[in-house]
Amino acid sequence: QDQLQAIEDVKNDMRSNTPMERLICGDVSFGKTEVAMRACAIACFNSRQCIVISPTTILSMQHYSTFTDRFANFPVKIALLNSFTKKSDREKIKNGLEDGSIDILISTHSVYFADINFSNLGLVIIDEEQHFGVKIKEHFKQKYETVDMLYLSATPIPRTLNMAINSIFGISVIKTAPLSRKRIQTYVIKQTDKIIKEAIERELSRDGSVFFVHNRIETIHEVKDSLDKLLPEYEKHIIHSKLPKNEIKKIITDFANRKCPMLISSSIIESGLDLKHVNTIIISQAQNFGLSDLYQLRGRVGRSDIEAFAYLLYDGPLSEQASMRLTTLKEYMERGV
Repeated sequence: QDQLQAIEDVKNDMRSNTPMERLICGDVSFGKTEVAMRACAIACFNSRQCIVISPTTILSMQHYSTFTDRFANFPVKIALLNSFTKKSDREKIKNGLEDGSIDILISTHSVYFADINFSNLGLVIIDEEQHFGVKIKEHFKQKYETVDMLYLSATPIPRTLNMAINSIFGISVIKTAPLSRKRIQTYVIKQTDKIIKEAIERELSRDGSVFFVHNRIETIHEVKDSLDKLLPEYEKHIIHSKLPKNEIKKIITDFANRKCPMLISSSIIESGLDLKHVNTIIISQAQNFGLSDLYQLRGRVGRSDIEAFAYLLYDGPLSEQASMRLTTLKEYMERGV
């Protein structure tokens, strides 16, 4: 019901004579993207262009795949612009936006810095709004005065939340989980090889896949060596932001296609991966992450009707603040509360 109400709110805003500015606030995997796609449909079917901006290349790739599938039966042309885009393709996209032949652009923040003009921009959607500052939002509102703005976030920044609560712009909250969605079983526990081995073996024994998050690139290969000794029978891939672009793309594709059961990752996976076969995440040195980061990382699992597990592992003594963060995540396992 909350999602349906959010869709109606967006429809009403887009019908009005004043430009829309609305925040869709909902838990991870609660259907914010579906609201965004319907907003794009309204704009496109009324001959207006849309842009969907995400903070990471991985999330932009995920959106491009989702939007392409969703609009497959409609005469809507969708383009993807991110750091993987070739220079020649970038020029074609730029021309397509200027002449109006491209209806929806999926992009990272690079579109802001590029010399890109839209023929008839009607809707700007900023996903994971908490990662963006005021500058990029104001850029579109000033350049295209009548453009509709839609923000999506599970953890909006205080400024945005304050503006929504004080009715400076609209807010729609999606509190109800999709049908059959289970809570993510969350454990805060001291890191040991025994815990890691049991957690991974349990997930792989039910034909699932595992995220292992270690957010220090300089030691991530040492982590893989340790896991290879601990679980030599399972293949593991490493992914982080300093890898070559083509290698990142291949690793993500292989993991999505279940060619490898374990992905050892930096926090690069925090946004964008929607993989229903991954239902265990192990976060190493969880005491070093912020609450929002842990919340987003935990949301990478439990995206289907299969029970999911999140292990927030710590080593050494915990500070009072770190203890409070981890305890909060453990206490709030229910989705949407």
